Amino acid sequence: MGVIDVSVLNLSGRYFHFQVKPEQSAADLKSLVASSWKVPYMCLKISVEMRVVEDDEIVASLCESGRELEVSALVVSEKLYDAIENGRLVERAAALTALPQIAQPGDGRAVEAALHALEQPAPILQMSALDTLAVIGKGNKLVINDIATLVCSVCSPHRDTCLKCHALKRLAEIAPKGEERALDALLVGLADTDERVRQQAKEAAPVLVRAGDSMFIARLVEKLRHSDRQVRHAVVETLPIVAGREGVDRAIFECGMLLDANNWLVRQSALKAVASLAKGGGRHSATTMAISCLQDRDRDIRCEALEILSKIASKGDEQAVLNVMACLTDGERDVRETVLRTLPLLAERGSNRVLEAIETYLAHPDADVRHTAVVLMPALSLPGHSGSICALTPLLDDKLARIRCSAIDALVALWEPVDLESHWADDTFEALFSCLMDPERAVRWAAMKALNAMEIACNEDAEKILMERLDDGCFDERWREALGQLTHAYKEKCE
Repeated sequence: MGVIDVSVLNLSGRYFHFQVKPEQSAADLKSLVASSWKVPYMCLKISVEMRVVEDDEIVASLCESGRELEVSALVVSEKLYDAIENGRLVERAAALTALPQIAQPGDGRAVEAALHALEQPAPILQMSALDTLAVIGKGNKLVINDIATLVCSVCSPHRDTCLKCHALKRLAEIAPKGEERALDALLVGLADTDERVRQQAKEAAPVLVRAGDSMFIARLVEKLRHSDRQVRHAVVETLPIVAGREGVDRAIFECGMLLDANNWLVRQSALKAVASLAKGGGRHSATTMAISCLQDRDRDIRCEALEILSKIASKGDEQAVLNVMACLTDGERDVRETVLRTLPLLAERGSNRVLEAIETYLAHPDADVRHTAVVLMPALSLPGHSGSICALTPLLDDKLARIRCSAIDALVALWEPVDLESHWADDTFEALFSCLMDPERAVRWAAMKALNAMEIACNEDAEKILMERLDDGCFDERWREALGQLTHAYKEKCE
């Protein structure tokens, strides 16, 4: 005789199949069933044809055919409760896991037993209690309160982080949306120092919070004052989730209240939260908030506001564009460089209002402002725009070489072949030819490259002389002859 096929029937009418050797005992069979059902061994009762089988009976003696055996198995509730109360730690955890097999949802005795286990300072027991309560304790206020208390109390570094994560996960399965104690626990989880706990809290947030809950949003925004940068980041990520479209304007308003905070880190986090919320709606409100931050006393926040505006403001939003452009006069170089990078992303090319504004900065007394405005011009204007070209031409005579070079580059970027017929062409090209005799070598070369790019060229001999003199700056008779040929080439091209 090899093995005996044993079919085990539970109370719900489901069969479980095992293979055992004939010489094995009923205790061995119970161990197999207990392991499969994840229940304590001592809580099982096995019977054959209504007769309870003792542990020391041999399986072969129960099987008349010698091949197949059908038995019934059930979990004895009293033994199960006894195991929960008095068993060893592993047995108590197993008994808790098995409790939903004999208890209906809401069963008072079962809930009480699980809650008692939840209070014990043993993570393995508490984890099993949480799993059981998720099945039998849904919507129970006492259960919700005790799990929330567990989340709020497990805050010491030496306590099990996995337990806190598990409690948050089960709380989301048990508590209805908007349950106050569950929301308390959620806020504690989001402010936890462990990333895993914060992540679990973020996942639980849309389940536990009613979208647009203004009271919760206000409490969550207050967490932006937290000293831990990672906690503030978690709040920034969670706000759009709980605000939804219904509460996005309210959330932006609450964040705006922190933009006057003394701590610059709080202001920065509030600004980031506004940008995060803008993705889900409320772009107009978010844009207004970001514009206000352009006047912040901290350089980094002004830079951050510029970056955010380039992403959330509507393309061509004049209010945003003009406020960003005003930052060209900012005393911090980093801010001006951020304007240089972000303004082209925000402005519509060729806008008359924008071009009129940028042209005023070309005459600014601060050299850095003039230079930035010159560099921006090709990104804001359109090729062949006469007003822009005429506005740039005087900069070819600026007192700073770097501005003269940048003005030449900007003119090349805006130039089109048909511009030779324009009324401003002679003045601009005359200024360019003058730049070939500039005191600075870099300017002379920039002018020569510009003329080549515009296809204004003379014969090879004359060009060779020009190239030599561009380096040494010796503007002799041969230079003047070569320059005359270049000027003649320009006039021929105009004709």
